[in-house]
Amino acid sequence: MSKEIKYSDKIGDADYSQMHRTIPGAYVIDIDQVEYRSGRGIVAMICVTGNLNDVNHIHYSKSQIWERTKFERKIVAEISTKINVPAYYVIHTKDLSCFQIHNLSDLSSYTQLNEEEYKIWISLL
Repeated sequence: MSKEIKYSDKIGDADYSQMHRTIPGAYVIDIDQVEYRSGRGIVAMICVTGNLNDVNHIHYSKSQIWERTKFERKIVAEISTKINVPAYYVIHTKDLSCFQIHNLSDLSSYTQLNEEEYKIWISLL
């Protein structure tokens, strides 16, 4: 049984997703970010979720986020392995003051950065 659609920020996304969920055995995810560099190609796959109020909200919500995104993270990690680039899951606050970066090949730890540090991290991929 497919999970219920909870969010859609683009007109038509919910309709397509709802239709696709009626196809037995067919699964689809929305890939958030493919980091690309001129001359180098794809350098990373990144799943992003945000709009959390503060750092405490991130910590409180992480178990729910991990359960809700288990399948998405598995697929993105598989794609990244096949194309030989790293995969990350990024959780951020609404005001972009805090970013938690989780490397999908090792979920035992994460890096927490502010907005400026995150921009530097992205630029170094």
